[in-house]
Amino acid sequence: MLEIIGPNGCGKTSFLKMMAGLSQPTEGTLSFPLFFKNPLYLSLRSGFDEDLTAYENLQYLLALERQKCPDLSDTLKRMGITSFKDQPLQQFSSGEKQRISLARLLLLNRPCWLLDEPVTSLDSKGEEIFREICREHLKQGGIILIASPKLLSLGKTLYLKDYDKPFAQLSNSWENL
Repeated sequence: MLEIIGPNGCGKTSFLKMMAGLSQPTEGTLSFPLFFKNPLYLSLRSGFDEDLTAYENLQYLLALERQKCPDLSDTLKRMGITSFKDQPLQQFSSGEKQRISLARLLLLNRPCWLLDEPVTSLDSKGEEIFREICREHLKQGGIILIASPKLLSLGKTLYLKDYDKPFAQLSNSWENL
């Protein structure tokens, strides 16, 4: 678990996108260990359809991943949103939408998670649910990288404010973290 903490605009999101293979560096190259292959990348944009219900969005996600759709009631219950399962996402609060987005962590079997500001909009109960999911993933040997402007105290921390050069110029040596 590594938390990358820094102010807006310092390159946290850009770095996670490069690690996820969603963008390329403007100069130089990045190479990552094999365990970063096919990571689960979550950002503030859920990509869900606001007209569909939570249940329908999660079913669609699993269909895209070519995964058999389990009974989603346990996942919705765990995320604390069972009572909203039949409502379209447009009726959800920001925190409830974030909980639906984080439900992916329970449904998609990926060893490496790249999470961009995962607790934004969550209340204290939502944050605790998130922390528990992270603890379980780490216990199972999973890897988590979190980019956030605030410290979550979940693992090792890299404070970007401690460096006098842009994040993109830092060494990509994982042994030093």
